[in-house]
Amino acid sequence: MKFAEGRGLACPRDLVERFLDRHYRAAGKAKRRCHPRDVLSHAIDIINFEKRPYALDDSVLIQAFGSNFVNTEDDE
Repeated sequence: MKFAEGRGLACPRDLVERFLDRHYRAAGKAKRRCHPRDVLSHAIDIINFEKRPYALDDSVLIQAFGSNFVNTEDDE
């Protein structure tokens, strides 16, 4: 992913596939062009705020996705 690479983050293909399987394919959620940028921007904020190693992993992506896409009663 160019956005991640542009910020000095490796984005392994297997990590991307797990993320897509978990949050899009299994849930039937439509992907939008801004989603990767929004999730990765938030992941970087989490990494910096929590003083984590500067690397993407499943846990930071799950946390970033969850805080970006909150379900409401209207979504159901």
